[in-house]
Amino acid sequence: MDKDKHNQTYVSNILNDQLEGIMSDESNIEIKVGTSFSTWEDAEIKLNQYAKFAGFSLRRKRVESDNNGIV
Repeated sequence: MDKDKHNQTYVSNILNDQLEGIMSDESNIEIKVGTSFSTWEDAEIKLNQYAKFAGFSLRRKRVESDNNGIV
């Protein structure tokens, strides 16, 4: 098997595993005020799963300000 074909298969397998996890976990997702996550990546995954299950999507935006609070 050539290298590109192997990489495509590997990525496909990872994505399928992740999608299966999302599909099986959707009904168990409970997020409320005060819910905490161990990492930012974990938070993003769970929030995106919840959003998909609840029928909406998330958009992340970063705004930086200087020392005077000016954006």
